[in-house]
Amino acid sequence: MDTLGRAPRPLATVLLPLVAASAALGLAACSRDGATPAADRSGSAAPSSSPAAAPPATAAPTDDPDAEIAITVPPGFVQDGTWYVAKQVENRGGGDEITSALVAVLPPQPRQADAGAALGELWRSWMPPELKDALNPMAYRRYVGDGLGASFTFGVARERDHQADSLFALYLVECGARWQPIVVAQTYAEPGNPNASLVAMSGRVSFPTSARLAEPFLAALRCPGHADAPLVDPRLLPGRYRFGTSGSQEWVQLGTGATYMTAVSYGGELDLGDDGGFTYRFAGASGRVGNMDVSTDDGAGRWRVERDLLVLAFDDGRTSRYRIAGVAALSDTSKAAVFLSDLSRPVDPTTVTDGGAFYVAPR
Repeated sequence: MDTLGRAPRPLATVLLPLVAASAALGLAACSRDGATPAADRSGSAAPSSSPAAAPPATAAPTDDPDAEIAITVPPGFVQDGTWYVAKQVENRGGGDEITSALVAVLPPQPRQADAGAALGELWRSWMPPELKDALNPMAYRRYVGDGLGASFTFGVARERDHQADSLFALYLVECGARWQPIVVAQTYAEPGNPNASLVAMSGRVSFPTSARLAEPFLAALRCPGHADAPLVDPRLLPGRYRFGTSGSQEWVQLGTGATYMTAVSYGGELDLGDDGGFTYRFAGASGRVGNMDVSTDDGAGRWRVERDLLVLAFDDGRTSRYRIAGVAALSDTSKAAVFLSDLSRPVDPTTVTDGGAFYVAPR
């Protein structure tokens, strides 16, 4: 399959036994930070679309039906029922602040051509009721373990009896002819704190920390002989992409009460040609409103894909690299790509939603 996958499809027969077995596996029955939300699997799944996703460079499953993910639980994780739990507990004088990452390993699935549809089906089958309609509309791509390709999506919602929102991510890790589904739940709690709005705000701020807590588990995944395949078929990338973002902040001088505003805004166009050539245009402004610094850039050259990197080799000798975190169809007439310019940042739910990394092009 060399087209962008996005259309949802009915629940596959192979998934039906998993839905029936979910209560026995205790996916939502485990106590998380003192809360026990009851995920009723007997009700019907909430209607929602499957995430839009592009196939990897080799969309067809490999011919190794016996390949299996090997998982070594890393230090710092404690098994609690179905979940492997890592926590960070802080106390700054007002009680415990508990940031948690919980990881569950679901039964393996046969690999299919459309990861987005498979993510949507599994999401509706396994997630707590409050998360059913919180599914992100796009599937993302990254490496886990020692170079295993994975598609993932996520959602954020308030679970019953929780003080703050939870972030759930669902990964499909590629291993031979199978996908290994992995669920990561990120939670936050301050038991005994009556200030609900403060706890809710702190919960949102905690997501980068809980994502970091989960990374050692994802890094421990192994599938010998199946690492380092390209994440995205380069044939899906050509297009005339537009990108941009903006933001502002108002400031108050404590001594005088005077106010002023700073802002940053930028946008541009990246045209990736079918022949391997590209053109790039950029314009941005930042600083104090009324006295902002303006910058522009443009150039042309050749582009290529190296593992999960889009490499732009400019004719003037410069080289820019972007981490490819996803390519997907938005509609019948447009597609989106996520290109992360800061290669030091991980690819996870807290980084892929950066507006400046979102590139849109006609199909």
